[in-house]
Amino acid sequence: MDCIDWAKAREEFLILHNGKLIKVPEGTDEVVSIDDIEIPRNFRRTVTNPDKIKKAVRFYVEHGMLDKPITVIAETNEHKLHNKLWLIDEYSRAIAAHDWIGLKNVPVKYIDINDYDEYIKQCSENRSGK
Repeated sequence: MDCIDWAKAREEFLILHNGKLIKVPEGTDEVVSIDDIEIPRNFRRTVTNPDKIKKAVRFYVEHGMLDKPITVIAETNEHKLHNKLWLIDEYSRAIAAHDWIGLKNVPVKYIDINDYDEYIKQCSENRSGK
């Protein structure tokens, strides 16, 4: 049994990053440098619930990974290469990863800019229990 089969048997998700297999949460598209993620002004102006940050840190300590990838929109250039990654969800996890845990690289999930409005609507419905 190779390490990929072993991970599948344990229901873990692995991704190759810098020549190493690392454990990532389900739904991860890629692992990127946390410094490549831009935090929009509207997020930076909000006070994040410290309990959410502590919960993310606790999960990382117990499982060796974040519980969810950080959701971003990739701003691309004419060559379809990423210029910037804009955070659109999981701000508390980004704070936990950067400020509390000290991670240099984090798992991300990409949302297409054309799907942004629908994504925000679904997040709002999920949070309100609809």
